[in-house]
This record gives sequence, C-alpha cells and structure tokens, in this order.
Amino acid sequence: MNMNKIMIIAFIVILTTVVGITLLIYYRENQPYEENYFGKAGITGSFFYNDVIASKGIPLKEEVISNEKNGIWKSCYYDGYVLTFAKHQDMDDKDNFLQNVVITDVNYILGRYNIGIGSNLEDVKKAYKGKKQIVDIKNGYIEGSIWIEFEFNDYYKVNKIKIYVGP
Repeated sequence: MNMNKIMIIAFIVILTTVVGITLLIYYRENQPYEENYFGKAGITGSFFYNDVIASKGIPLKEEVISNEKNGIWKSCYYDGYVLTFAKHQDMDDKDNFLQNVVITDVNYILGRYNIGIGSNLEDVKKAYKGKKQIVDIKNGYIEGSIWIEFEFNDYYKVNKIKIYVGP
C-alpha cells in the first residue's frame, strides 16, 4: 500500500477518535447530573398537596404557619424529609403547592458520583462542575428547572439538601 494512503487512513482514524471523545465528553458534561430529584424523594405526579400526600403517604407531623402577606405555609415531616407547601390567599384550599423539600435522609443519593448526606464539599463541586450556580447561594446549583442547595457541617460534609423548582 502506498505511504500516502496509509498516512491518510491514519489521519482519518485519529481525527475520528478525537472528535468522538470530544463529543462524548461534551455530551456527558451537558447532561443533567440527576434526572429525578423529586422522584427519589418519593414525590411523583403533580406538586399539589393532595397528590404529593397520595404518592408519599401520610406525614408523621404537619405544621401550619399563616400570615396575611405570604398566605398559608404548611410543612409536612417525614423521616429524613420536610416538605413545605404554600397556599396564597387567592387560591382554593386544595391548591397547596409544593415549594421545597429539605432532605436529611442518608439514603437519598444523587447521580453518578453518589452525592448525598455525608458527601464532602469537593465531591459536590466535582459533581456539579459546569452547572449554573444560584446567585447569592454559595452551594446552590441549577439543573434545568430544578434548583438544589447543599448545606455543610463544620467538617465540610453535606448535612442537608434542599430541592425546589426555580422561579
């Protein structure tokens, strides 16, 4: 075989390999870190109170806070989860809508780096590298419409995770 043909074939193989690896890295970095934040917390279907309770079950405890400015807020406590719902004054009683979920359950694990309660700060930063950060929230990230915040203890280990649909 002619030396020029060998060089051309080698160039094409190397170029194809480099392009393939580049596309694979780009694809992986631009995929959501976690596909189902709320589903992993036992929340399926809509985010209305009655639907969430139907999917998650009866809470261990409920707490209602009401004021004229912010409407009625209801927190539902489960083992390792606190779900907060809001009902503004102009909404029907059935329209308490899920505002956020605070997670302390050690079994709540996210994505390919297995981020959860007890994960260290560096692992969280590695997992969410390249993701948009929430303004004014040091360890908060945006994944599509989902906003996620991590709270750390004095040893830089995750002790709370908060998820919600961003504004």
